[in-house]
Amino acid sequence: MSQSISFSASESEKLEKIFKHYTILKGGLIFLDQVEPTGLSYVQPYNEIRHSVDHLSRVILYKLGIHAPTDTTDYISKQLDKAYAHMYRAMYDTLDLLGLTIKESISVKLDPFSVNTKHTVMPEFYTKILPRLYTITEKEIVSLRETKDVGDDNEDNVVALNDLVAEMGGMLTYVNNHMPSLSQYEAGQHKSVIKERWWQLLLALIGGGVLTWLIPNIWNAFQYIPPK
Repeated sequence: MSQSISFSASESEKLEKIFKHYTILKGGLIFLDQVEPTGLSYVQPYNEIRHSVDHLSRVILYKLGIHAPTDTTDYISKQLDKAYAHMYRAMYDTLDLLGLTIKESISVKLDPFSVNTKHTVMPEFYTKILPRLYTITEKEIVSLRETKDVGDDNEDNVVALNDLVAEMGGMLTYVNNHMPSLSQYEAGQHKSVIKERWWQLLLALIGGGVLTWLIPNIWNAFQYIPPK
């Protein structure tokens, strides 16, 4: 027969914070998986999730009477605090890593294209997006990272970081949406350059041939001595 368990008001409040962070974390991991499908760069967040779940499992087992720790003093509260700390680190590390990965992805995607192509196809990139991207990654996220505290109950920093990374995700979407146009324009520019160079070569050959004919004939004309 199943056994019901209950939580106090303070325990419920801590659980709410843990799973609120997990919701943000899950969204970040899904997005990160899309940006970096190999998953090689984000092992640490999963380790933190595993530790958090371990502490949550201890709480449930204790509530069910299956696990009896030696020291029961504030046992539930301590385990929930540890679960919160690990989930917080997992969430923060994921968002921080996602921000770095998005920035790198934008750079890699745009690197093959010339400045002229990017200016023409995405005129707002250099005037609005790139300056804003620099401000987010080099100033705002750095500032939040410096003030990170796993014991801080102020949710403002968490919301701020999540909003900044979401804004960067919008920038990546903007770049992805313009990739076909960038490729098309770059290919057209390449064809134009090749065509222009062929015309220059053809004109040079034609011009060289004309001069080759003119020079000796003009010289012969000046050297011509009419018969007496």
